[in-house]
Amino acid sequence: MLDIDTLRVVQASVAFVVFLLVRFGTYRHTRSPYALGWSWVVVLSGGSTVVYLLEGPGLAALAAPLGNGLSVASAGLVWASARALRAAAPRPWAIVLACVAVTVASVADGRTDGTLPGTPALLAGMTLMFALAARELWVLTLEPHLQHSDSAIIRARPSLRAMVVTATFLAAFYGGRLVTFAVLGPDSSFYSTWAGPTATTFVILVVLVVVTFTITALSRFEATTAWQLRASRDDLTELLARHAFEQHYVRHTARRAGRDRPPILVLADLDDFKTVNDTYGHDEGDRVLRCLADALRETLTDADVACRWGGDEFVVMLADTDPDAATRAIHELTDAFAARTGVGTSAPSVSFGVAHARPGQSLAEALEDADWALRGAKDAGRSRIVVAPRADAG
Repeated sequence: MLDIDTLRVVQASVAFVVFLLVRFGTYRHTRSPYALGWSWVVVLSGGSTVVYLLEGPGLAALAAPLGNGLSVASAGLVWASARALRAAAPRPWAIVLACVAVTVASVADGRTDGTLPGTPALLAGMTLMFALAARELWVLTLEPHLQHSDSAIIRARPSLRAMVVTATFLAAFYGGRLVTFAVLGPDSSFYSTWAGPTATTFVILVVLVVVTFTITALSRFEATTAWQLRASRDDLTELLARHAFEQHYVRHTARRAGRDRPPILVLADLDDFKTVNDTYGHDEGDRVLRCLADALRETLTDADVACRWGGDEFVVMLADTDPDAATRAIHELTDAFAARTGVGTSAPSVSFGVAHARPGQSLAEALEDADWALRGAKDAGRSRIVVAPRADAG
């Protein structure tokens, strides 16, 4: 069997080749953040391998902290790349924090038993980052977000499944290494054979092959998703456009039928918005609309969806919630909107009509109930919440 140094040279060489293929091949044609992220994953992974080769008398104090930090950084970029597939923002602060923690722990680890200093911290950091990446990919596979079309998911499914399995395996592998290290110790034959540096280097080589196989398909999937996302957004508020909200409602209710409570629909309408436009101009009216959109993004959960239905009317779908929680969310929205527009400005108040969607009810039918409630709020003096009576109540 090849010795560990030879395997590390092979791994670094393969990582360099994969970097060239991804950075100047896939990324050049797709400009995909997923491809860009993975190109840096292999650079950092290969860089950590080169650093580990420097380990020896007088260099171990530098090699272990630097190599461990680079390794965790590469795993963190796997997580960031997985989030890119979901059109979710990366969390660089979390990755930097993990790298710093592992590096500091490696410096503080004064072991002299021949084991790489900071190994427990390294294994914990790698397990965490790969587990987070696996979670993002599982969510994407099981619960595609509204910007992912069914056709795009179907085309990318084999590659998605391959990466789900890979990330899950890596999280389990590094978690198993950590447990084995803590329970059996680094001197055990089981650890050295199945969980030591040699086995890890071989596993990383296999992962690089899987990445090369999937990177093009997933980069195209991400590019397609980005175009669909732009097409599904309202230009002014960047909330969902009407047609995208309609599609999401149908997909959500079909997928969640019988599993969760039916969603609650909220129809929000700015009071006397025409007066704002007539008195202060359309630029001020646009600013008010953006303030309400920002307040919606600030107060809604990840499971909720908001859309600009038309003009100064907005629709919100609150998923798997109860009437009391919905009312609290609306009050939080009102406060956030007032804080953004400022006191004594042109900002109008907001009226809300709330309706509980019934199982199997179409969006048009649910919005009729919400519109009935909204008219009641307007007739009652505006700037208030009215809830449509539930058909199944009593």
